Amino acid sequence: MRGFEPDAERGNPGKTEETIPIDNTNRKTEKLYLRKILKNKPRECVMKKIDDIYNGGRFKIERVEVDLPGGVTLERVVVKPGGAVAMLPIEGDSCYLIKQYRYPIDEYIYEAPAGTMNEGETPDETAYRELIEETGYRSDRLVPIGFIYTTPGYTNERIWLYEAHSLTPSNEFHKDEDELIEVVKVKKEEVFEMIRDGRIVDAKTICLVLKSLLSEEAVKAYVNSPGNE
Repeated sequence: MRGFEPDAERGNPGKTEETIPIDNTNRKTEKLYLRKILKNKPRECVMKKIDDIYNGGRFKIERVEVDLPGGVTLERVVVKPGGAVAMLPIEGDSCYLIKQYRYPIDEYIYEAPAGTMNEGETPDETAYRELIEETGYRSDRLVPIGFIYTTPGYTNERIWLYEAHSLTPSNEFHKDEDELIEVVKVKKEEVFEMIRDGRIVDAKTICLVLKSLLSEEAVKAYVNSPGNE
């Protein structure tokens, strides 16, 4: 993933957090939810780092000690890969997915465009950059719709989710040489069928579709139901 620094040679001033086209409609609800999580966090559990098993900069594996209520102490391993984002680009009754080769499973799979946060980036900045890198489209209205913990049993990885609207072609950023990506335009209703029949098996994409398109489908179903027409 390329960095988010200004490109002096091309005269590109770069994007600041203030200029990212973010629709903050959902942010108030998101902040209230985060406040509720922190308020309800059990204070009896205490985790402390013992040492690093691996430290690759952004990616870390730590050995930790966890003190549980009742005097029980456990030793566990925590994987810390850094934050990431995933975006669902929406255009009318269609959306864009990518078909990407993933070497750990040695397969091409359908996914929402996504990527990891570079050091110093905010989720908004990463979403803006990664969408252009992976699809060749920029969004003039990025809508944050929350986040997911991918596998909280052993990692603190958090993926921030976005809808991307008002799409226009852009080559401001380019994908990495090792990224094998095909951009695919899919009707919204077909995305649900792809999840049902197993063509989409990527967890973050399923979560993103659930939070974005499913709520839209639920509203349509209510509006079109008997008595509401």
